[in-house]
Amino acid sequence: LGIADPGTLAQGARWVLAVPWALALAVVLRTEPDCTNFIKGITVGCLLNAIVIVAQQYGVDGLFARLGFSRFGQNIVWVGGMVRMPGIHGGPSASAAVLSLVAPATMWLYLRDRVGIAWPAAGFVAAVVGLHLTASRSPVLMLALTTLVALTFTISRRKSLMLWAIGLGIGLPLLAAVGPPGGWVRWTATGDTTVNASNRLHTNASALELSVQNPLGMGVDAAKRALFEETGYTATHNAWLQAAVVFGMPLAIAILIGLLVAISRFRYGWKSDAFWPALVAFHLSGLFLFEEHLNNPTFVILTVWLVIGATSMVPRPAAVRSLQVG
Repeated sequence: LGIADPGTLAQGARWVLAVPWALALAVVLRTEPDCTNFIKGITVGCLLNAIVIVAQQYGVDGLFARLGFSRFGQNIVWVGGMVRMPGIHGGPSASAAVLSLVAPATMWLYLRDRVGIAWPAAGFVAAVVGLHLTASRSPVLMLALTTLVALTFTISRRKSLMLWAIGLGIGLPLLAAVGPPGGWVRWTATGDTTVNASNRLHTNASALELSVQNPLGMGVDAAKRALFEETGYTATHNAWLQAAVVFGMPLAIAILIGLLVAISRFRYGWKSDAFWPALVAFHLSGLFLFEEHLNNPTFVILTVWLVIGATSMVPRPAAVRSLQVG
């Protein structure tokens, strides 16, 4: 199964260490104001991520590097004549994906009356700047989709209608005038988009075939070698398939069920405690379609937390009670 190779041991350790973190997270999110403080912490962390990306862009990230927050130079990526900033997580795609968590976080906080409009305003400005400098497309898509989902499920609220008005009245004109994060070239270059999509479909198909042939997983090194032999790439470009081909179909199926169960709990409404995990599960599900984000401890912990939360197929009354909206 390739469990002895260093890559598998390192990733396996992340999953093992994620369990106590996820259990602690499950306890913290049961009560107010702990839940609100935690989600505020996510927002602040996203803002820090964006600040580091901007500091890297202008070459003033020395302090962040000394503190361990910046690793510029480890994973330099060029696209369309511009450098994609790696951010805190050492790679543009990873940092952009974490930064995009500002969408479920600020939407929950604002629509549940936990913060004023300054929080989503600051969060989305920081996200747009950071996502532009990382030139990552899938986090931009999920930032928009998760926001739309949150606003749709709270459309009866005046706050939601106000955000719809701001988005349609200010956001769309700005998008038309300025362009999306990363610039129009990043989104409309037909050759780059076609090749990128073709390569991803090829690696996805090969990873799926390998996972079916090796239902208990191949380990990191063996999976990379097999993928490279088939496609010329060592990545599956899909977190679901990454889990399947590296650790086996049982883990991938558990993750799929966990996230689907969490998403299904949107039916309890925006006042329910289930609204936050549903937003996170929806957001992660979209991100996982495009990159191997289960290399990132942030997403491993959140995934384990969602899987643990899904073990109770029918939520306890306390898990779906309407929190008092202040």
